[in-house]
Amino acid sequence: MLYKNFNLNDDNATTYDQIGNPLNDGTYTYTWEMGRQLAAISGNGNNISF
Repeated sequence: MLYKNFNLNDDNATTYDQIGNPLNDGTYTYTWEMGRQLAAISGNGNNISF
């Protein structure tokens, strides 16, 4: 699965959506569109859109 490629922060409980995309790992928030297409990552003073 795609989310296994992320280096998520293991110190926090990561939340996932219904299809397995990570939504929040305690440091970053992930925004998805059209299923598994990563649209944005925000957190730690950064906002990155794709």
